[in-house]
Amino acid sequence: IVLIGPMGVGKSTIGASVAAVIGRVFLDSDEMIESDLGITGSELAATRGVEDLHAIELAAFERMVMTIPPAVIAPAESVVDNPDGRALLETHLGIWLDAPDDVLAARRTTGVHRRSISEEEARNLRSTRRRHLEACTLGRIDATASIESCVDAVIRIVTVGPGG
Repeated sequence: IVLIGPMGVGKSTIGASVAAVIGRVFLDSDEMIESDLGITGSELAATRGVEDLHAIELAAFERMVMTIPPAVIAPAESVVDNPDGRALLETHLGIWLDAPDDVLAARRTTGVHRRSISEEEARNLRSTRRRHLEACTLGRIDATASIESCVDAVIRIVTVGPGG
């Protein structure tokens, strides 16, 4: 199960809860990158550039999907910018977590691992990535609902389907 969405949407919180409910391991790309490189994504973007950060995020996603037994995975949304990332997402149970712009803007200010982006950049990324997320995922969940509701929605989409 791959939970994907913009920075601050709640992938880590919801993903850890889904994993606990269904008895799977939870893998988060932010944690993997920090563990592997000893720096956060925001530090990586500042020192090596956003392009390098996105390449590293894609490599982390590629490693995470190879986990046995299957895991609940929270990659960076940037993986949909790359055709290889989209192909991987399409071959797994991808769920798009989303929230309104104002909610995401407030959430992006928390956590040291998130890189700072302007509201204009956030809107451009949402616009560019929307069609990929619609095409590569089984369904969209409004992540402003309670964690329990989001977990239930993820499990329902995975077991019954998007309309279930």
